[in-house]
Amino acid sequence: MLVTLFIILCCGLYLLLLGMKAVLAVLQARKDARADEPLLGLRTLTVLQPILSGDAKLERMLEGNLHSLPGQCFLWLCDAGDAEGVRVAEKLRAEHPAHQITIVLCPDCPERVNPKVFKLIHASALVDTPFFAVLDDDTHLPTATAADLLLHAQDAMIATALPSYRESGGFSGSLLAQFVNNNSA
Repeated sequence: MLVTLFIILCCGLYLLLLGMKAVLAVLQARKDARADEPLLGLRTLTVLQPILSGDAKLERMLEGNLHSLPGQCFLWLCDAGDAEGVRVAEKLRAEHPAHQITIVLCPDCPERVNPKVFKLIHASALVDTPFFAVLDDDTHLPTATAADLLLHAQDAMIATALPSYRESGGFSGSLLAQFVNNNSA
């Protein structure tokens, strides 16, 4: 009698597990069906990036976003006195004429004011798309992540993504990546 009860319980748990798998499969299929739709409509998103020279990967990171977010608008916020940052931004704008790239030369930031926030406030009036994303100049936003953010922003005031820092090589790069990723939440 006890063995029969145990077998019935195991069968019930197995059926429950199968049912949960079926529900998850249906949800994933719906998500995959949405993936066949265009990920981002043309001129749906403005990417605001405060830019500061000094990072050897600056040009590569900015260009990576141009490739992953075609048809979107970019506002690159450069310090007026940062000749190298302005040079990189202008070079990329010239190399990618199909993209809508606006370079905003920002005045010097007042003392005791966050420079990134100062630049964002300075350029916020230039956003003319339904959505905008604020990225650091060393941040890459993949197409699928941007589309997912926009999907969730349809029903919300704000949608956020949690960044992941990639190792740049070597012991110090590994340590930095581990520190940033462990403290990002």
